[in-house]
Amino acid sequence: MSTLRRLVRKLAPMPLRLAVAVTRRTWSDWRNPPTFANETLDHATRANLKPAVTITQPIRRTAHFEGKLHNLTLAAHKLDGLRVSRGATVSFWRIIGRPSEARGFQTGRAIVNDRLGADIGGGLCQVASLLYELGLRGGATTVERHPHSRDLYTQDTRFTPLGLDAAIVWGFKDVRWTNPHPYEVVLAFHVEGETLHGSMLASAPLPTYDLEIKSQDEGTLRHVEVTRGATVSRETYVIDAS
Repeated sequence: MSTLRRLVRKLAPMPLRLAVAVTRRTWSDWRNPPTFANETLDHATRANLKPAVTITQPIRRTAHFEGKLHNLTLAAHKLDGLRVSRGATVSFWRIIGRPSEARGFQTGRAIVNDRLGADIGGGLCQVASLLYELGLRGGATTVERHPHSRDLYTQDTRFTPLGLDAAIVWGFKDVRWTNPHPYEVVLAFHVEGETLHGSMLASAPLPTYDLEIKSQDEGTLRHVEVTRGATVSRETYVIDAS
């Protein structure tokens, strides 16, 4: 990114930046239109499908916990039962929609400007990260994923393995992956108590993958490499757990 572009981006008001980002993404999707997954199956119809990959994560008690729990439950409900046909693409924001109070989202803990804070829809990055990890373990082809720039957690407070985290910002950053398998897969998400559950279901056995995560600290930086046979990602995070 050029110096001039960085300056314009920094000085432009957020509503303008958001409008530009949404327009650019809409234009990109129009020029090279993916087939987006947008249909769901009810529980009875998917009763015969088998889980190929299942992931569970604790929902940590933090500031604005009730709002976070509410947002995760709402997002899980929207993703639950999503049918992803062969060659179709999952887009987190296309399923979840823009988080707002009018659409039922609440204030939850969120990373704002690389710092822990609070925002409407706070906490949604946990379900986005789980969606990303499901895709990796289920053999999906990653189309878009953005890591966080800072590692703000300790091992006791972490809910997603570092390197499998996915930063999401409406209009700017999404999680997207495509189903490369010769048959459709179906997502199953739900919140039970203080645990988030996510699965990838299919009518036939799926090739699934183990992930290896290597981490090395260098001063205030943490280098993380994720491999799935071959390298999936190499990220560098600023260590800022507090």
